[in-house]
Formats: sequence, structure tokens, C-alpha cells
Amino acid sequence: MPAAYRGGSGERIIRDRVLSLPVSTERQSYIDVIRFAAANRLLVDIRYRDAEGNRSTRTVEPYSLAETAAGDIQLHTHDRTRNAHRSLRIDRIEGATVTNQSFVPRYAIELSPQGPVRVTPTP
Repeated sequence: MPAAYRGGSGERIIRDRVLSLPVSTERQSYIDVIRFAAANRLLVDIRYRDAEGNRSTRTVEPYSLAETAAGDIQLHTHDRTRNAHRSLRIDRIEGATVTNQSFVPRYAIELSPQGPVRVTPTP
């Protein structure tokens, strides 16, 4: 079993099946897709907008969700294009599609394999 990814200082790994996060129903569906892919060891194509507003599609291995000390929710991944670890803020994810390409985990997958997360929208 691979070791867990070492998150940043003050990060809390999110394993709950029912979450109360400040995300839209649309983003909830992206998280469901990502968790399905992680449970089945499948790569995910993520459409992402960075801090400068640049859009890209990244093919990633999904590993965990974490809340930062600042309250941001991040998806820890291994980006296949950049061959590096990347933390993606879920509020910047604009789409997620499961591929048919499997991967061998580099880290322990901490996204719950028991089923999809239900992220309830908050006002």
C-alpha cells in the first residue's frame, strides 16, 4: 500500500461521505465523478481555471480532498502532463470526465470508495 500524500501545514483530509461545502450542485457532480474514478483507479480529465483565469484540461490521478487552514477545499492529484503533484482548488474546477485509462496509485487513495460524496450546497 502506498503512503498517504503529505499535505500542507494545517490541512485536514476530508473523508466524510456527506459534506457541507460552499460549492454548487454542478461542482458536487464533479466531485462525484472524481471519487468514482479514484475508487476505480481511473484517470480523470479535469477542466480547470487557474488563479489568473487561464483555462486548461489536466489529466490527473485523484488522491484526496483536503481543507486548508484558510478554508479552501483542494483536490490532491498527480498531474500526468506535468508529471508532478498538483493541488487543485475545487472552486476552480469547471468539469471532470472519467477516462478509460487506469493507473497504479503513487499514494494511498483517500477518497472514500464506499460511494459518492453528497456535497450539500451552502448559502
